[in-house]
Parts: sequence; C-alpha cells; structure tokens
Amino acid sequence: MTTTEAVLADALALPTEERARLASRLLDSLDEQRDPDADALWGAEIARRVQQVHAGTAVTLSAEESVRQAYAHLAARRG
Repeated sequence: MTTTEAVLADALALPTEERARLASRLLDSLDEQRDPDADALWGAEIARRVQQVHAGTAVTLSAEESVRQAYAHLAARRG
C-alpha cells in the first residue's frame, strides 16, 4: 500500500466531523498555491457575464436544462 493509500485509509476511518475538518484543511492548502490574480480574473469574468445577461446577448438555461445537460455529458464520458 502506498503512503497516499495508507493516509486515505486512515482518513476514511475517522468520524464524519474529523473527515470534514481534514477535507477543509486539505482544500485550504490547495488555495495557497493558486494564481494570485485568480480573484481579479474571476471578478472580471463575472462582470462580463452579468453585462451579457443585462444586454440580452447571453444564452441562458433553466436549472432543469442545465442539470439535464450535465447528466448527458457525464453519461457520454462513461461511454
């Protein structure tokens, strides 16, 4: 068993609350490595998309259609 597999096995044996705390800390550690410009870039992208919605140039989907497309995409990936 590799070190990663051993750590995973130990982590999965933890109580739910401890697993959640561990998962949160692991995710936080990934944020430390992200692009420092990411927040500004996402902010600009969000502003651009909002402007498209207000201008009526955005293609929007209902929640139901969005979920349907997501499931279809996943099914296609499974083959």
